[in-house]
Amino acid sequence: MNNHVAARAGGQDLGLLRLGLLTGVIFLLFSYYQLRSGKVLTRYSGWVYRDQEPGRFWRNIAISFACHLAFIAYFVFKLCR
Repeated sequence: MNNHVAARAGGQDLGLLRLGLLTGVIFLLFSYYQLRSGKVLTRYSGWVYRDQEPGRFWRNIAISFACHLAFIAYFVFKLCR
């Protein structure tokens, strides 16, 4: 591995950091799709629709966006460091 790349990425493989960033962007786009479609996929109860359960829908959207943005911010921080 190139020493310059290893030093820039904090000793971690730059490809893995980019993969993590790409994964976060894909998850964020999926959250945006759920927001626009009006239904959120949940773990045990299937789909939650905006019209039927608005409080639960917006809570899941907010948590999803916050987690995915934090995931992206982590990898951007690691890449820029």
